[in-house]
Amino acid sequence: MLNSFEYKTLTGAKIEDIEKRTDDFYVTTISIKYINNFNNKETVVKITPTLIKENGKFSFNPISAIR
Repeated sequence: MLNSFEYKTLTGAKIEDIEKRTDDFYVTTISIKYINNFNNKETVVKITPTLIKENGKFSFNPISAIR
């Protein structure tokens, strides 16, 4: 059985919102747009990963996006 992600084509992604919680902790809203190759239906999914600032650099926790 093939992975369902093999049938989806990314068509766009956009940061919609960044909310500052503390100086080193931010929550973002990101929309991801893709086309399902089976039925050509376009779908938009929103995720909300947390951004963490350490030593002046930003990174995000990928597990936090699965809420």
